[in-house]
Amino acid sequence: MFVHVKIQYSCSVGVHELLNSYMKGVLRVNQKIEVRPGIVMKDENGKIKCTPIYSRIVSLYAEQNELQFAVPGGLIGVGTTMDPTLTRADRLVGQVLGEVGSLPDVYIELEVSVFFAS
Repeated sequence: MFVHVKIQYSCSVGVHELLNSYMKGVLRVNQKIEVRPGIVMKDENGKIKCTPIYSRIVSLYAEQNELQFAVPGGLIGVGTTMDPTLTRADRLVGQVLGEVGSLPDVYIELEVSVFFAS
């Protein structure tokens, strides 16, 4: 199963909640998840290092309704066991949430070749 969610807004209200724009898959309460690229920092050699954040879903909300699972469509509040300090000041905006092991690798550099046909 593949779950893929782009984080649009993050806040720390009681249990950490992420509001997501759902793209694929199903999220369930008690599901183990990861957020990528996660914590981004430079090592002692100046090389960028990305460390995924691992957590578990403890609640799901749509509007005022508590859910047991969520399917694509709309904004979903995802309560996690994540440390709220990771989410302040919208630090997770643009990151991707998914089932552990289902997300693609993170790339720091991308080479693009463009050819114009005339």
